[in-house]
Amino acid sequence: MPTLVRSETRPPHLTLYVAIPLRNGASALTGIFFSREYDRAAPLNLILYLRGWTQHGEPIDRFWSDATQPHALLREKINSGGRNLVLVAPTLGARSEAGWLMAAGGPDTYLDHVVNAIRAHAAVTAQSEETVQTDDGFAGQHFVDNLILGAHSGGGTRMTSFAKHLGRYADKPREVWGFDCTYETADVLDLVNLARARADVFLHYHYIGGTATDKVANLLRQHAAEAQLRNVCVQPTAPGVVHEWVPSFYLESRIRSATQVP
Repeated sequence: MPTLVRSETRPPHLTLYVAIPLRNGASALTGIFFSREYDRAAPLNLILYLRGWTQHGEPIDRFWSDATQPHALLREKINSGGRNLVLVAPTLGARSEAGWLMAAGGPDTYLDHVVNAIRAHAAVTAQSEETVQTDDGFAGQHFVDNLILGAHSGGGTRMTSFAKHLGRYADKPREVWGFDCTYETADVLDLVNLARARADVFLHYHYIGGTATDKVANLLRQHAAEAQLRNVCVQPTAPGVVHEWVPSFYLESRIRSATQVP
């Protein structure tokens, strides 16, 4: 059971900080933010967000609370979206290192830890008095209704790996949001395979034209078109949107347009 480090109620509704060591050279801190519209009786809708590079692997509590970096104030954007969501963000390394999160079995184990923490510390459902046991076949996937995967910059290839290695939670993703994170050509095949296998999963990728993410973004668009995949959308950002601001600029609209999340 992940240890509760502390909690806070600003921004509303609630943020839990729990210890989940990823062995990635960074803090073990994972942030779990319950939106202002969070309804404990409604389906559990998670956004797993993998951030880009930061200086010295900045802990997540500092990263998304720094008013001098308004582009990182993601919890406020979640609230602006007006949906019943829980944002989950692990502390990644300085170059988005994710430790065992990228290994086979890692995504399922991590999500089990998150569900354990939510049910132990935030009373998500009427069943929350029952502890999730991750070692005897009774696992957290039964309590997650919808999963959205989101990533920025260097977190993009980690997100692709995370989706590829999902096991028990493989039927939970509903959307994949890429915020100027298309750097690795090898990710294209995995993303196309995901979209082909799951026509009910929508992939939305935003990239800045003429930059390092342009080539792979267009390759993804090309392969999706050749495979006639209608659930893949690859778009250049609006003029003037710089790299650091892409998640903040598009997050609210992505939330509002998510058709499979109440």
